[in-house]
Amino acid sequence: METHPFPPVSDAVRAAGWGMVVAAAATLVTVAGLLWLLRRQVPRPWYAAPAAWVAAAVAFVVGMPLAFRQAADAGPPRFEWAAAVVLAGYFVVPPLCLVGVVRHLGGAEEVLPLRRRLLAGLRAALVVVPVWFVAMLPPAGHGGWPERVQQCRRNGGDVGLLAWSEWTDALNEGVPAGWRASQAELLDGDPAAAEAPDALRCPSVDIDADLATSDPATWTAWAVLTGPDTLRPPDEGPLPLRRCLDGTANTLLFVEATGRQIPWRSAGEVDTTALPPGVNRPGRRAGFSDGWLSSYHPNGGAYAVTADGSVRRVDESIDADILRRLANPNDGRTVDW
Repeated sequence: METHPFPPVSDAVRAAGWGMVVAAAATLVTVAGLLWLLRRQVPRPWYAAPAAWVAAAVAFVVGMPLAFRQAADAGPPRFEWAAAVVLAGYFVVPPLCLVGVVRHLGGAEEVLPLRRRLLAGLRAALVVVPVWFVAMLPPAGHGGWPERVQQCRRNGGDVGLLAWSEWTDALNEGVPAGWRASQAELLDGDPAAAEAPDALRCPSVDIDADLATSDPATWTAWAVLTGPDTLRPPDEGPLPLRRCLDGTANTLLFVEATGRQIPWRSAGEVDTTALPPGVNRPGRRAGFSDGWLSSYHPNGGAYAVTADGSVRRVDESIDADILRRLANPNDGRTVDW
């Protein structure tokens, strides 16, 4: 049976990738051209070379923060190498531009020795690099994928806090069916709204419209594991947290399951009997993940909330048997994870 990788590559990621490739190529060409120009004699008219140097510097000041903003949105696994090349050019080209301006305005006709060019470039870098570092601050403060991932982790903490504040009751209750809609107001949401509360959504979702069964804003990122050997067995209903004989820190309560495209007002959860254990497993349908945990985080993995309310990141390489043991609240075996 054909499977589709998850998460799927979206048009936005493709666009960011091409943007980074073009920026990296332009950086390499510009650096090579500027190094070559430093060896040439002063062209005529006298202002042609300084104008070229200034134009190159302005292009980098304006263009490179935009390129890095694209990299921040696209995520690290795909474009680290391109970002590294662009970053190298971002700190190499401006000093070269400054050296070129000073040299040509001074009317230097001779070819500078390599040692003198390097020393001049180093002196220029000591002046220019701090300015360029400040210019980098806007894209660095843009947030990008790290902020989105951390926000998803904070959302998991809110969901875990909700479980402990509403359903513990001296550890005598479990998470009921339809818990998202019934507790929407406590999550700063509207039970009648089509869009899910922010605490139930993953800000990293990035999917093309033709792969989504509905508006991604209506999906829940958080679901409960259901099935035998979980806190929601079908024959007993939700188990109280006092049944976590393995310890609440060793029992999964909520999992991130954005790849299941579950409407937030539905009673849909993650059925452990219908899906194999795993993180970001390929799906039989494009845009879906046939696994217990799934997310669109650029750095991979997904979050889970244990029965003690803490949020843990689960890597894609986790062993399936460990996931089964974490889902089972009383198998008598603790897990070091």
